[in-house]
Amino acid sequence: MDNETIDFMQEMVSTPSPSGGESEVIDRWISRMEPAIDKRWQDDYGNTVVTSNPGKDYTVGMFVHLDEVGYMVRHIAEDGSIYVQRLGGINPNIARGKRVTVHGRDGPVKGVFGDRSFHYVVKDDDQSSPSISDIWIDVGAEGRSSAEAAGIHVGAPVTHDVGFDRLQDGRVVGRALDNKAGATAVAEAMRSLDVNDTTVHAVATVQEEIQHGGMKFFQHDLQLNAALVVDVTFGTDTPAIDRREHGDIRLGEGPVCRHGRENHPTVVRNLERAAEERGVPIQHEPVDTKGGERRTVYETTDGAYLAAKTGVKTGFVGIPCRYIHSPGEIVDLGDVDATIDLLRAAVELLSE
Repeated sequence: MDNETIDFMQEMVSTPSPSGGESEVIDRWISRMEPAIDKRWQDDYGNTVVTSNPGKDYTVGMFVHLDEVGYMVRHIAEDGSIYVQRLGGINPNIARGKRVTVHGRDGPVKGVFGDRSFHYVVKDDDQSSPSISDIWIDVGAEGRSSAEAAGIHVGAPVTHDVGFDRLQDGRVVGRALDNKAGATAVAEAMRSLDVNDTTVHAVATVQEEIQHGGMKFFQHDLQLNAALVVDVTFGTDTPAIDRREHGDIRLGEGPVCRHGRENHPTVVRNLERAAEERGVPIQHEPVDTKGGERRTVYETTDGAYLAAKTGVKTGFVGIPCRYIHSPGEIVDLGDVDATIDLLRAAVELLSE
Protein backbone atom coordinates (compact mmCIF):
# COMPACT_ATOMS: atom_id res chain seq x y z
CA MET A 1 0.00 0.00 0.00
CA ASP A 2 1.34 3.43 -0.92
CA ASN A 3 2.02 6.04 1.75
CA GLU A 4 -0.69 8.36 0.46
CA THR A 5 -3.37 5.74 1.10
CA ILE A 6 -1.94 4.97 4.54
CA ASP A 7 -1.96 8.69 5.36
CA PHE A 8 -5.60 8.87 4.28
CA MET A 9 -6.53 5.93 6.50
CA GLN A 10 -4.72 7.55 9.42
CA GLU A 11 -6.59 10.80 8.77
CA MET A 12 -9.89 8.90 8.83
CA VAL A 13 -9.02 7.05 12.05
CA SER A 14 -7.90 10.29 13.69
CA THR A 15 -11.26 11.95 12.95
CA PRO A 16 -13.81 10.99 15.62
CA SER A 17 -17.16 9.81 14.27
CA PRO A 18 -19.38 8.57 17.09
CA SER A 19 -22.75 7.30 15.90
CA GLY A 20 -24.82 10.36 15.07
CA GLY A 21 -21.74 12.58 14.71
CA GLU A 22 -20.17 11.43 11.44
CA SER A 23 -20.25 14.67 9.41
CA GLU A 24 -16.55 15.57 9.62
CA VAL A 25 -15.27 12.14 8.62
CA ILE A 26 -17.79 11.92 5.77
CA ASP A 27 -16.49 15.22 4.43
CA ARG A 28 -12.94 13.83 4.47
CA TRP A 29 -14.10 10.65 2.75
CA ILE A 30 -15.84 12.62 -0.01
CA SER A 31 -12.79 14.83 -0.53
CA ARG A 32 -10.64 11.79 -1.18
CA MET A 33 -12.90 10.70 -4.05
CA GLU A 34 -13.43 14.16 -5.55
CA PRO A 35 -11.80 13.40 -8.94
CA ALA A 36 -14.19 10.47 -9.49
CA ILE A 37 -17.41 12.17 -8.37
CA ASP A 38 -19.99 13.30 -10.93
CA LYS A 39 -22.93 13.66 -8.55
CA ARG A 40 -23.62 13.63 -4.83
CA TRP A 41 -26.58 13.33 -2.48
CA GLN A 42 -26.97 13.50 1.31
CA ASP A 43 -30.00 13.15 3.56
CA ASP A 44 -30.71 15.07 6.75
CA TYR A 45 -29.12 12.38 8.94
CA GLY A 46 -25.87 12.30 6.98
CA ASN A 47 -26.26 9.20 4.81
CA THR A 48 -24.21 10.10 1.74
CA VAL A 49 -24.08 8.90 -1.86
CA VAL A 50 -21.38 9.91 -4.34
CA THR A 51 -21.82 8.78 -7.92
CA SER A 52 -19.62 8.12 -10.93
CA ASN A 53 -21.14 7.79 -14.42
CA PRO A 54 -24.76 8.61 -13.51
CA GLY A 55 -27.60 7.50 -15.76
CA LYS A 56 -26.16 4.25 -17.14
CA ASP A 57 -28.25 1.11 -17.63
CA TYR A 58 -26.40 -0.93 -14.99
CA THR A 59 -25.81 0.30 -11.43
CA VAL A 60 -23.56 -1.02 -8.66
CA GLY A 61 -23.32 0.30 -5.10
CA MET A 62 -20.42 0.00 -2.65
CA PHE A 63 -21.62 0.56 0.92
CA VAL A 64 -19.66 1.39 4.07
CA HIS A 65 -20.64 2.74 7.46
CA LEU A 66 -18.61 5.60 8.89
CA ASP A 67 -19.68 5.71 12.54
CA GLU A 68 -17.72 4.20 15.41
CA VAL A 69 -18.66 2.73 18.77
CA GLY A 70 -18.24 4.74 21.94
CA TYR A 71 -20.33 6.09 24.77
CA MET A 72 -22.91 8.78 25.48
CA VAL A 73 -23.19 10.92 28.62
CA ARG A 74 -26.15 9.75 30.73
CA HIS A 75 -25.61 11.62 34.02
CA ILE A 76 -23.33 14.30 35.46
CA ALA A 77 -22.96 13.86 39.22
CA GLU A 78 -22.66 16.68 41.74
CA ASP A 79 -18.94 15.94 42.17
CA GLY A 80 -18.36 16.28 38.40
CA SER A 81 -18.12 12.55 37.70
CA ILE A 82 -19.65 11.68 34.33
CA TYR A 83 -21.63 8.47 33.86
CA VAL A 84 -22.26 7.08 30.41
CA GLN A 85 -24.18 4.50 28.45
CA ARG A 86 -22.82 2.51 25.55
CA LEU A 87 -23.06 3.88 22.04
CA GLY A 88 -22.92 0.63 20.10
CA GLY A 89 -21.58 -2.73 21.17
CA ILE A 90 -18.62 -1.88 23.36
CA ASN A 91 -17.42 -3.91 26.35
CA PRO A 92 -17.11 -1.98 29.66
CA ASN A 93 -14.19 -4.25 30.55
CA ILE A 94 -11.93 -2.29 28.21
CA ALA A 95 -12.83 1.13 29.63
CA ARG A 96 -11.01 1.29 32.96
CA GLY A 97 -8.11 3.71 32.92
CA LYS A 98 -8.57 4.59 29.24
CA ARG A 99 -8.35 8.20 28.11
CA VAL A 100 -11.37 9.58 26.30
CA THR A 101 -12.70 12.65 24.56
CA VAL A 102 -16.11 14.01 25.46
CA HIS A 103 -17.53 15.82 22.45
CA GLY A 104 -19.32 18.68 24.15
CA ARG A 105 -21.17 21.69 22.82
CA ASP A 106 -18.07 23.88 22.99
CA GLY A 107 -15.62 21.37 21.57
CA PRO A 108 -13.69 18.32 22.76
CA VAL A 109 -12.99 17.81 26.47
CA LYS A 110 -10.31 15.36 27.55
CA GLY A 111 -10.93 12.88 30.33
CA VAL A 112 -10.24 9.39 31.63
CA PHE A 113 -12.35 6.50 32.85
CA GLY A 114 -11.86 6.42 36.60
CA ASP A 115 -11.53 3.37 38.79
CA ARG A 116 -10.49 2.55 42.31
CA SER A 117 -6.76 2.24 42.74
CA PHE A 118 -5.43 -1.29 42.99
CA HIS A 119 -4.56 -0.55 46.61
CA TYR A 120 -8.25 -0.12 47.51
CA VAL A 121 -9.48 -3.31 45.88
CA VAL A 122 -10.31 -5.93 48.49
CA LYS A 123 -9.31 -9.47 47.74
CA ASP A 124 -12.73 -10.95 46.99
CA ASP A 125 -14.12 -8.03 44.97
CA ASP A 126 -14.97 -9.08 41.43
CA GLN A 127 -13.18 -6.56 39.22
CA SER A 128 -13.42 -8.57 36.02
CA SER A 129 -16.83 -7.55 34.68
CA PRO A 130 -18.04 -4.10 35.69
CA SER A 131 -21.43 -2.84 34.65
CA ILE A 132 -21.41 0.30 32.53
CA SER A 133 -23.10 2.04 35.50
CA ASP A 134 -20.12 1.15 37.75
CA ILE A 135 -17.59 3.24 35.81
CA TRP A 136 -17.31 6.97 35.29
CA ILE A 137 -15.34 9.57 33.38
CA ASP A 138 -13.18 12.10 35.22
CA VAL A 139 -12.46 15.32 33.29
CA GLY A 140 -10.87 16.99 36.30
CA ALA A 141 -13.98 19.05 37.04
CA GLU A 142 -14.49 20.14 40.64
CA GLY A 143 -18.24 19.70 40.30
CA ARG A 144 -21.20 19.44 37.96
CA SER A 145 -21.24 23.17 37.19
CA SER A 146 -17.59 23.06 36.13
CA ALA A 147 -18.22 20.12 33.78
CA GLU A 148 -21.27 21.82 32.30
CA ALA A 149 -19.33 25.06 31.86
CA ALA A 150 -16.91 23.09 29.67
CA GLY A 151 -19.81 22.21 27.36
CA ILE A 152 -20.46 18.70 28.65
CA HIS A 153 -24.13 17.76 28.61
CA VAL A 154 -26.35 14.71 28.83
CA GLY A 155 -26.32 13.13 25.39
CA ALA A 156 -22.77 14.22 24.50
CA PRO A 157 -20.91 11.43 22.65
CA VAL A 158 -17.62 10.06 23.96
CA THR A 159 -14.81 8.35 22.04
CA HIS A 160 -11.59 6.71 23.15
CA ASP A 161 -8.63 9.07 22.83
CA VAL A 162 -6.20 6.86 20.93
CA GLY A 163 -4.64 7.21 17.52
CA PHE A 164 -3.16 5.22 14.65
CA ASP A 165 0.19 3.41 14.75
CA ARG A 166 2.23 1.14 12.53
CA LEU A 167 3.03 -2.27 13.98
CA GLN A 168 5.23 -5.12 12.81
CA ASP A 169 4.81 -7.01 9.53
CA GLY A 170 2.54 -4.54 7.79
CA ARG A 171 -0.11 -4.33 10.51
CA VAL A 172 -1.63 -1.15 11.91
CA VAL A 173 -3.57 -0.47 15.09
CA GLY A 174 -6.15 2.21 15.73
CA ARG A 175 -9.52 3.16 17.10
CA ALA A 176 -12.40 2.76 14.65
CA LEU A 177 -10.64 0.76 11.96
CA ASP A 178 -14.17 -0.64 12.05
CA ASN A 179 -15.04 0.78 9.59
CA LYS A 180 -12.41 3.34 8.56
CA ALA A 181 -10.45 0.49 6.95
CA GLY A 182 -13.49 -0.40 4.82
CA ALA A 183 -14.13 3.25 4.01
CA THR A 184 -10.53 3.61 2.86
CA ALA A 185 -10.89 0.59 0.57
CA VAL A 186 -14.08 1.91 -1.04
CA ALA A 187 -12.65 5.40 -1.54
CA GLU A 188 -9.48 4.07 -3.16
CA ALA A 189 -11.43 1.65 -5.37
CA MET A 190 -13.78 4.44 -6.45
CA ARG A 191 -10.83 6.65 -7.39
CA SER A 192 -9.33 4.00 -9.67
CA LEU A 193 -12.32 2.28 -11.32
CA ASP A 194 -12.14 1.77 -15.08
CA VAL A 195 -15.80 1.54 -16.13
CA ASN A 196 -17.63 3.76 -18.60
CA ASP A 197 -20.95 1.99 -19.08
CA THR A 198 -21.86 1.42 -15.41
CA THR A 199 -23.16 3.81 -12.78
CA VAL A 200 -21.25 3.32 -9.54
CA HIS A 201 -22.39 4.67 -6.18
CA ALA A 202 -20.16 4.86 -3.13
CA VAL A 203 -22.49 5.04 -0.15
CA ALA A 204 -21.60 6.01 3.42
CA THR A 205 -24.21 5.21 6.05
CA VAL A 206 -24.45 6.61 9.55
CA GLN A 207 -25.40 5.05 12.90
CA GLU A 208 -24.71 1.48 11.80
CA GLU A 209 -23.34 0.67 15.25
CA ILE A 210 -26.65 1.49 16.92
CA GLN A 211 -28.93 -1.09 15.32
CA HIS A 212 -28.23 0.05 11.75
CA GLY A 213 -30.01 3.34 12.29
CA GLY A 214 -28.72 5.04 9.14
CA MET A 215 -29.81 2.27 6.83
CA LYS A 216 -33.25 2.29 8.44
CA PHE A 217 -33.52 6.03 7.69
CA PHE A 218 -32.11 5.70 4.16
CA GLN A 219 -34.76 6.61 1.58
CA HIS A 220 -32.89 7.29 -1.67
CA ASP A 221 -33.80 4.86 -4.47
CA LEU A 222 -30.48 4.07 -6.10
CA GLN A 223 -32.03 1.60 -8.58
CA LEU A 224 -29.24 -0.86 -7.92
CA ASN A 225 -28.58 -4.01 -9.86
CA ALA A 226 -26.03 -5.23 -7.30
CA ALA A 227 -24.47 -4.05 -4.06
CA LEU A 228 -21.22 -4.74 -2.22
CA VAL A 229 -21.20 -4.04 1.52
CA VAL A 230 -17.70 -3.48 2.87
CA ASP A 231 -16.86 -3.75 6.57
CA VAL A 232 -14.39 -5.46 8.85
CA THR A 233 -14.92 -9.02 10.00
CA PHE A 234 -13.59 -11.03 12.90
CA GLY A 235 -9.96 -12.11 12.69
CA THR A 236 -9.75 -15.35 14.66
CA ASP A 237 -5.96 -15.79 14.56
CA THR A 238 -5.39 -14.85 18.21
CA PRO A 239 -5.07 -16.87 21.39
CA ALA A 240 -8.22 -18.01 23.22
CA ILE A 241 -10.38 -18.23 20.09
CA ASP A 242 -11.55 -21.71 19.12
CA ARG A 243 -11.44 -21.87 15.32
CA ARG A 244 -13.62 -24.98 15.32
CA GLU A 245 -16.36 -22.80 16.76
CA HIS A 246 -15.62 -19.41 15.18
CA GLY A 247 -13.92 -20.25 11.88
CA ASP A 248 -10.39 -19.61 10.64
CA ILE A 249 -9.94 -16.03 9.42
CA ARG A 250 -6.37 -14.76 9.40
CA LEU A 251 -4.82 -11.34 8.99
CA GLY A 252 -2.68 -11.14 5.86
CA GLU A 253 -4.63 -13.82 3.97
CA GLY A 254 -6.91 -11.45 2.07
CA PRO A 255 -10.48 -10.11 2.30
CA VAL A 256 -13.39 -12.31 3.29
CA CYS A 257 -16.45 -13.31 1.26
CA ARG A 258 -19.47 -14.17 3.36
CA HIS A 259 -21.95 -16.91 2.42
CA GLY A 260 -25.62 -17.29 3.27
CA ARG A 261 -28.69 -15.15 3.96
CA GLU A 262 -28.44 -11.76 2.17
CA ASN A 263 -25.24 -12.74 0.33
CA HIS A 264 -26.65 -13.54 -3.08
CA PRO A 265 -24.93 -16.52 -4.78
CA THR A 266 -24.53 -14.57 -8.04
CA VAL A 267 -22.67 -11.75 -6.32
CA VAL A 268 -20.57 -14.19 -4.27
CA ARG A 269 -19.59 -16.05 -7.44
CA ASN A 270 -18.70 -12.74 -9.06
CA LEU A 271 -16.40 -11.91 -6.14
CA GLU A 272 -14.78 -15.34 -6.40
CA ARG A 273 -14.30 -14.93 -10.15
CA ALA A 274 -12.86 -11.45 -9.70
CA ALA A 275 -10.43 -12.74 -7.10
CA GLU A 276 -9.33 -15.60 -9.33
CA GLU A 277 -8.87 -13.50 -12.45
CA ARG A 278 -6.98 -10.71 -10.66
CA GLY A 279 -4.93 -12.96 -8.39
CA VAL A 280 -6.45 -11.59 -5.17
CA PRO A 281 -6.35 -13.99 -2.20
CA ILE A 282 -9.71 -14.32 -0.46
CA GLN A 283 -11.09 -16.11 2.58
CA HIS A 284 -14.59 -17.39 3.32
CA GLU A 285 -17.02 -17.43 6.22
CA PRO A 286 -20.71 -18.18 6.76
CA VAL A 287 -23.05 -15.66 8.35
CA ASP A 288 -24.09 -15.94 12.01
CA THR A 289 -21.04 -17.90 13.18
CA LYS A 290 -20.03 -15.83 16.20
CA GLY A 291 -20.95 -17.19 19.60
CA GLY A 292 -21.18 -20.90 18.80
CA GLU A 293 -24.03 -22.69 20.57
CA ARG A 294 -24.83 -19.53 22.52
CA ARG A 295 -25.03 -17.29 19.50
CA THR A 296 -27.88 -14.98 18.69
CA VAL A 297 -28.60 -13.56 15.25
CA TYR A 298 -25.52 -11.42 14.71
CA GLU A 299 -26.37 -8.56 12.36
CA THR A 300 -22.84 -7.41 11.70
CA THR A 301 -23.37 -5.15 8.69
CA ASP A 302 -25.88 -3.03 6.84
CA GLY A 303 -26.15 -5.73 4.18
CA ALA A 304 -29.11 -7.54 5.72
CA TYR A 305 -31.09 -4.32 6.00
CA LEU A 306 -30.16 -3.24 2.48
CA ALA A 307 -31.33 -6.54 1.02
CA ALA A 308 -34.52 -6.57 3.11
CA LYS A 309 -35.46 -3.01 2.13
CA THR A 310 -34.64 -3.18 -1.57
CA GLY A 311 -34.33 -6.83 -2.57
CA VAL A 312 -31.10 -5.96 -4.38
CA LYS A 313 -28.54 -8.73 -4.90
CA THR A 314 -25.98 -8.11 -2.17
CA GLY A 315 -22.55 -9.43 -1.24
CA PHE A 316 -20.27 -8.82 1.74
CA VAL A 317 -16.55 -8.07 1.55
CA GLY A 318 -14.84 -8.12 4.94
CA ILE A 319 -11.40 -6.96 6.05
CA PRO A 320 -10.06 -9.25 8.79
CA CYS A 321 -9.72 -7.30 12.03
CA ARG A 322 -8.58 -8.27 15.51
CA TYR A 323 -10.14 -6.91 18.70
CA ILE A 324 -13.21 -5.39 17.01
CA HIS A 325 -15.06 -2.72 19.03
CA SER A 326 -12.03 -1.95 21.17
CA PRO A 327 -9.60 1.02 21.14
CA GLY A 328 -6.93 -1.27 19.70
CA GLU A 329 -8.30 -2.77 16.49
CA ILE A 330 -5.64 -4.29 14.22
CA VAL A 331 -5.75 -4.83 10.45
CA ASP A 332 -3.18 -5.84 7.87
CA LEU A 333 -2.39 -3.22 5.22
CA GLY A 334 -2.04 -5.99 2.65
CA ASP A 335 -5.63 -7.05 3.31
CA VAL A 336 -6.85 -3.48 2.78
CA ASP A 337 -4.88 -3.27 -0.45
CA ALA A 338 -6.29 -6.61 -1.62
CA THR A 339 -9.80 -5.39 -0.77
CA ILE A 340 -9.27 -2.36 -3.01
CA ASP A 341 -8.20 -4.67 -5.85
CA LEU A 342 -11.14 -7.04 -5.25
CA LEU A 343 -13.72 -4.24 -5.22
CA ARG A 344 -12.33 -2.72 -8.40
CA ALA A 345 -12.26 -6.07 -10.16
CA ALA A 346 -15.73 -7.09 -8.96
CA VAL A 347 -17.35 -3.84 -10.13
CA GLU A 348 -15.62 -4.04 -13.48
CA LEU A 349 -16.74 -7.66 -13.96
CA LEU A 350 -20.31 -6.86 -12.89
CA SER A 351 -20.36 -4.09 -15.48
CA GLU A 352 -19.45 -6.63 -18.15
